[in-house]
Amino acid sequence: MIKISSLPLSKLDTIKPLWQALNNVHLSNSTLWKDHFSNQTFEQRFEKLVKHKHLLIRAGSIDNTTCAYSVASIKDGIGEIDSIFVDEEYRNTGIGLELLEQSIQ
Repeated sequence: MIKISSLPLSKLDTIKPLWQALNNVHLSNSTLWKDHFSNQTFEQRFEKLVKHKHLLIRAGSIDNTTCAYSVASIKDGIGEIDSIFVDEEYRNTGIGLELLEQSIQ
């Protein structure tokens, strides 16, 4: 069963392993941004986001396993999906689409 929940900043570490997995995907696939992805930490990334934008962080779980997340932001009335990731094992379950739809709303 898919469950999507809002994640307060105090629970941000819940999605850290997923963010690191996404960063590793970017690192292995990027030719121009390797230095950026290899030097950026989870803490640095979210410190920048929190400082400049209003964030909506959602965690997605299936059978009590957190397997996906999305981070959406609003700044000056403009919304953006800053990051979204679904663990490879849980892709094609609909959890990514649910996160995307809730982020857009």
